[in-house]
Amino acid sequence: MYCANGKSGIIRLVTRIVLSVLLGLSLVLIILGSALKTFSFDFVGLVGWVLPMLGIDPHREYSVLTLNEEVPGSAMEPNSFTIRFTQIVFIMTAFVVPFLHVLAMIVLFFVPFPRKVQHYLRYTCEILSAWACSDVFIISIIAAVLEIQQFAGFMVGDKCDFLVPYIEEYLKDFIGEYSSCFEVVATLESGCYVLFIGTIIYTAAHLLLSSVTEAGLRTRGNNGIPMTKEEVKAYLSKDKKPKIPKLEKKKEEKKEEKKKESTFAADAKSTQNSFVQSVSTLTIAATPNDMSYSEEGDERTESSVDDLEAPEAAAPLPPTVDSTV
Repeated sequence: MYCANGKSGIIRLVTRIVLSVLLGLSLVLIILGSALKTFSFDFVGLVGWVLPMLGIDPHREYSVLTLNEEVPGSAMEPNSFTIRFTQIVFIMTAFVVPFLHVLAMIVLFFVPFPRKVQHYLRYTCEILSAWACSDVFIISIIAAVLEIQQFAGFMVGDKCDFLVPYIEEYLKDFIGEYSSCFEVVATLESGCYVLFIGTIIYTAAHLLLSSVTEAGLRTRGNNGIPMTKEEVKAYLSKDKKPKIPKLEKKKEEKKEEKKKESTFAADAKSTQNSFVQSVSTLTIAATPNDMSYSEEGDERTESSVDDLEAPEAAAPLPPTVDSTV
């Protein structure tokens, strides 16, 4: 679908050939690089000369797979949960997940699926890519090779400096150039270079296939008929992200609920305002004004005075009797 949308025949052919070669090389190099020896340690100095006498090999070689097997041997409790969990996480992220990621990309590129299946398979590839740590393993190995000798010297410090003159005088022919008490020399082996190249090719294949798959999924439609270049532009400009009907329905329902809630709140507020206004009007109507009440009272006083009848004439008092008489 990607190659059919405005792409020339040369571009289609190059895309198919390049992706096929990159995916095939990624699968082969990741498996081969994980199986080959990736790095080695050599214990030199006085300790390196004494170890063979004790039946211990001073030269250690490790690959991704053998390093995972040697993890329990470096712990005091080999069967503890922490050690076993470390083993599982290491082998999964350094080998299993990259291997599964390459297989998923090969299936996505070569096997025809419905659009929905391709969509989920593409997201599966993205998840596997996030957990694939072969590049992290390569970086950690390079850092270990560059720093392990300095780290070992820091751990020993000057505790063995008093032996250096005797080593240089009596054991120089046995020890060689490392006239010290203890040193570690790390070396990158062939598996590291193979895994490094495989990781670069694997990353390039992932980026290219992701771009091609995304473009193909966006342009796929019309009942299996490839879109033209103009139709692709119109489709992408119309809506770049596919809408999910269920989510859209839920959004519409939420909008309707919010709208009903806002309408109910507005009606309740309006009813409350009307009620308050009515109560205020009745209160004002029931309570007379002070000024009108005073005037009305005056009028009532005047009218009551005028309307009163004059009292009848009082009866004459009896004559007073003079006490002297």
